[in-house]
Amino acid sequence: MGSTASGAVAWLEDCIIAQQSDKWHHSMMRYLGGTRDTFFMFGIAPGVCREAVGRPDLLYTKPDVFDSKQLYSWSRFHHEKISKYRFSEIKSYYGTCPFVWELGRVYTQRYVEPKGSLFFLPRDDQVTIRDDEYSTVQDAIDSAPTPITFLVPFRDCDKWKHWSKLRLPEDHEIVSLTDRESRQIKLSTLFQRHETVYIPWPGTDLYYAAYLGKRICLYDDIRKYRTKTREEMDRQPERVLSHLKWGYDYLTEKQKTFFHWTEKWNDIDFHDRVWLVNNMLGLDALKSPRELYDDMKENGMIHELQQFRASVSYQRGYEWIEHQQLDAQLTTQGAKMAELL
Repeated sequence: MGSTASGAVAWLEDCIIAQQSDKWHHSMMRYLGGTRDTFFMFGIAPGVCREAVGRPDLLYTKPDVFDSKQLYSWSRFHHEKISKYRFSEIKSYYGTCPFVWELGRVYTQRYVEPKGSLFFLPRDDQVTIRDDEYSTVQDAIDSAPTPITFLVPFRDCDKWKHWSKLRLPEDHEIVSLTDRESRQIKLSTLFQRHETVYIPWPGTDLYYAAYLGKRICLYDDIRKYRTKTREEMDRQPERVLSHLKWGYDYLTEKQKTFFHWTEKWNDIDFHDRVWLVNNMLGLDALKSPRELYDDMKENGMIHELQQFRASVSYQRGYEWIEHQQLDAQLTTQGAKMAELL
């Protein structure tokens, strides 16, 4: 999706150009057939936003996160929360998780026999920190099928400070997704290559792994994570950072109940798991690249000067995704948990 030179000038004169999403700008650009210099008027939700589970969303209902009053949301609970919040300043558009598009493209390009483990290491972030204890993580590593690929966060502030103390098996690889443009493509191939996925706590990666039918091991405990003190933070807290807290000491009872339930993912009824994957990844909003472009343009998300260019690989990926679709209704227990969202 490109624009003419005169069109670019028009954009600058009468449109807001949103901040690019670290994770999803290039995936959205590729799915809609854009060029490297493509820009959008909307922000893109970064993931299944755990800080918005079970409490009002005071972050993405404000325009300063992406310098835009429009947001592409790809978890149904989050889209509805933003849309229904009486003080929201954001127009939310509900769509499918961009990572699913990358998975469809990768899975239709080649077949790989999955083996070994993809291991998401614990992480700190700018506001949250994990306890010093690391025997839990070491035990998970020692029991994981090899070969193992370890994922280390690409931002220094997100790296768990004790990960270097871990004993890693000889047959391992360490990966950090540092390149913004290829980040999601590389992660897609990593999911494809591995049979088992080790995840510290029930976040976005859980739903990716469940969507692909991977063997899942949730090996850590959310009670080991707490909010950083001011002295531990790399920079002074401001509005955005203050709403990104998710340490156990900060969670509401609703959040604790939901996360403890999903920590036992393999014990949850199959129908509830399918429903959660569908709703967390926006699979019920799936559209082909052309359909998505047309609908977003009609809803004022795409500038009229931006053009659509078809991508054969993403169209094939969309068709693959469409054929993977499952539908399920919540059980009584699942409905009770879903109300907490």
